[in-house]
Amino acid sequence: MSEYLRHTYVTVKQSIRRFTTDQRGAVAVFLALGIIPLIGFIGIATDAARGYMVKAKLQQALDAAALAGGRAIEDPDRDDDIRGYFAANFPDGLLGASVAIPTIVVDTAEGIVDVQVAANLPTSFMRVLGIDDITVNAQSVVHRAVRGMELVLIMDNTGSMRWDNKMVTMKNAATELIDILYGQKETIKDFYVGIVPYVSNVNVGFAHTDWTSDYDPANFDLVGAYSPTQLSWKGCVLARPYPDDTNDKTPAQALFQTYIWQDDSENNWDPGPYDESDAQQAASSNTDGPNLSCPTPILPLTAEKSTVQAAIDAMVWYRRFGTMSNVGMVWGWRVLSPAWRGLWGGATPPELPLDYNEPLTDKVAILLTDGLNQWSGASSDYYYAYGYPDDGNLVPPPVNNTNSRAELNSRLAEICSSMKAAGTIIYTITFRVGSNTEVKDLYKNCASDPSQYFDSPSNEQLSQTFQAIGAELSNLRLQQ
Repeated sequence: MSEYLRHTYVTVKQSIRRFTTDQRGAVAVFLALGIIPLIGFIGIATDAARGYMVKAKLQQALDAAALAGGRAIEDPDRDDDIRGYFAANFPDGLLGASVAIPTIVVDTAEGIVDVQVAANLPTSFMRVLGIDDITVNAQSVVHRAVRGMELVLIMDNTGSMRWDNKMVTMKNAATELIDILYGQKETIKDFYVGIVPYVSNVNVGFAHTDWTSDYDPANFDLVGAYSPTQLSWKGCVLARPYPDDTNDKTPAQALFQTYIWQDDSENNWDPGPYDESDAQQAASSNTDGPNLSCPTPILPLTAEKSTVQAAIDAMVWYRRFGTMSNVGMVWGWRVLSPAWRGLWGGATPPELPLDYNEPLTDKVAILLTDGLNQWSGASSDYYYAYGYPDDGNLVPPPVNNTNSRAELNSRLAEICSSMKAAGTIIYTITFRVGSNTEVKDLYKNCASDPSQYFDSPSNEQLSQTFQAIGAELSNLRLQQ
């Protein structure tokens, strides 16, 4: 072999060896092939994180919308409210997503609102894998479930409620509360309401003569000409001696005495210059003689909305004799107390009131006043739940509004403490009491929590107060 050919052979052999052992070209090729899935994996992580953000925000907005629908489940504008709440919390284009109109399915009979929505989110990095967008779905199901509840409204029916439309305002506000809790339904499972109108005494109802120690129709055969409509006991009872005027003992443990005012000088009491054409004034004045200032009867726990509404409508103010909210409050307790189970009769189921702390059941009392606890001038001629002031059944004579009010306040505070300790939730309302800190502090301390005390300085504010309480008592829970 010539020298030229030998040199050429060696050169080619060395070049082939260098080519077969040099990996730089191979790395470039493999890197080029691997960069595409690498970018895809990074894109999946990035776009997935964006998707989770959209999902979380979407679910929050949908929950708010579904809850709004649950509150307005009977409202004809319910679906518009749902969509409005959703749009306010998740406007189209938020986080780069476009959203469809929510799908709404409502079962009013069961109180269920089911809202679903889908959002489309354009991808940023996943496009390299051919994925241009992702779809995020959310669903919220709300079950409007008013917890089992025994509720009693303890309402001031005293004469001061006649001024400036206060009585009508209170009745309208109570009606708003009932409408919130019942909606359009006549009854709600495990929901019962009682009404206790009070002045300086309370009417337990004529049917409960067996709760008294002294009922005798002959007691009305007295000197003087009573109105023919007043020749029977209306149903008011005296407060039992302390401490039984502050507890929930049953009549079997401590009987009551009938409230019969046998003052011959006023048994045909003239209502004076007030307008007798006014229906409420006429009804109030129709309590002359032995039943003077005896209010409408207690409505014990009742299921039917129409019956509750009728009891609210029937309330009228009764002037004379003052305000004793402790008497109203203790009877509110007896309406709720399981010790009184089966005693009320009438429309109240015999198994009520239930035990305290029954699962998924609340006992709630709402106490309202428009003024101080007091005798009406502490006149020795006037008759109250404690008899005549000079009888000494509340405080020893001489009786005045200072010592009697202090004792009435003390007894109300004791009743409130006992009810709360037993498991009753108490809301209190002072209505147009001005700057009187005494009654405000008393009622604030009576409430289960300071947030459950409401001062309503105007007629308009009272409506807002009852709406706020109604909203708190309406329980909505998410099913999923």
